[in-house]
Amino acid sequence: MPQDCADIFALGLQTSQVYTLGHPQPFQAYCDMDTDGGGWTVIQRRQDGSVPFDRQWAEYEQGFGNPSGEYWLGLETIHSLTTKNQSELYVYLEDWEMNSRFARYSTFSVEDAGSKYTATIDGYSGDATDSLDPSTSRHSINNRQFSTTDQDNDPSRNNCASLFGQGGWWYTASCGWALLNGQYLTGCSVPTPGTCSSADGIVWNSWRGYRYSLKTTVMMIRPADF
Repeated sequence: MPQDCADIFALGLQTSQVYTLGHPQPFQAYCDMDTDGGGWTVIQRRQDGSVPFDRQWAEYEQGFGNPSGEYWLGLETIHSLTTKNQSELYVYLEDWEMNSRFARYSTFSVEDAGSKYTATIDGYSGDATDSLDPSTSRHSINNRQFSTTDQDNDPSRNNCASLFGQGGWWYTASCGWALLNGQYLTGCSVPTPGTCSSADGIVWNSWRGYRYSLKTTVMMIRPADF
């Protein structure tokens, strides 16, 4: 059984679609075979607000949604994929004016449940400007634990998940410069962009700011030696 979308690509199956992956616990994931050479396993997608992301710890751990649409792959599976091989992360962002940006990280991994799924991230490139691992460490998700409304592991004195957007994330001391699992907001993004309640939506601060909620985000991983 192929372990990830890079394995699927190596088998000559190079159509972007949902595939069954994994062993001994099979799972379904969307494979992006078009972006930057293909072989990407999509771990998160937001595109239409059809799937609520205001979920608790157990759901973020196991995953939710539909791999053909909006979904979160699950922390356990992301941990498994990013620790079997050194992995890179690609983040696609799109606003309501159909502008797009990307951020790529040459190193990305998620530790196990005992570490509260601590993230490691490094090696930014792209045109989105870095909101996941900026030079100011208090805004970086590197070495941060995952937090949800019912399991507060962030270093802030507030529960960032309860305060901003309700979605699970690797929140920082400042609650972060990026939140891709926040509320899917439309009314404050169109027709008056930049008027959302601060950081409640799908945020990439270094591109569109705290008060702009993005239309589409995709997070995907691939072995670094692909």
